Amino acid sequence: MQWDVICIWQRVASDEGKRFEQMIHLVAQDGSVVMHTEPTEIMLSAKVSKFRMTAKLLQFPITDGSVTLKLFCREIGTEEWVMVAEYSIEVATKIDAR
Repeated sequence: MQWDVICIWQRVASDEGKRFEQMIHLVAQDGSVVMHTEPTEIMLSAKVSKFRMTAKLLQFPITDGSVTLKLFCREIGTEEWVMVAEYSIEVATKIDAR
């Protein structure tokens, strides 16, 4: 099952001349990271103020309960990732016994 995560970034004046990257984690109820994306550069442009990044995920854990999608960002060349957004997803499995 393929699904997409869309992130909208807005450039601010203090971003001028800097390069950033994002990474996404899907976190289970027990706090473990069950899926993640590789770091991806956010392609900023001085011509527009908002940028859309689409991350394609090719799998989803089979589980009941909630998982949390967490978005991280950092300036390229720095070590520390900063969590900038999170979104809870309620998952319910249904088995069709035919």
